[in-house]
Amino acid sequence: MADDNAIKMYFETITYAMTKIGRPPATNEFLKQNLENAEFVDIVVDTKKQPIGPWPKEPRLKNIGAMVMLNTEVGR
Repeated sequence: MADDNAIKMYFETITYAMTKIGRPPATNEFLKQNLENAEFVDIVVDTKKQPIGPWPKEPRLKNIGAMVMLNTEVGR
């Protein structure tokens, strides 16, 4: 994403604010480290795409994006 992308700027601001108040966001690295600290082994991190809006061409991702956008707009 471009540096002036609104979604990118939003998430960077949220990440900064959460870190500043001592509540870092749950990143893959953070969650994996917590599982390792709890002595889990063979941890696999699986990253998925989650669009924010119905713009993807792939029907499945288009549907996911529409649901995420609806959830974001409704705020529930």
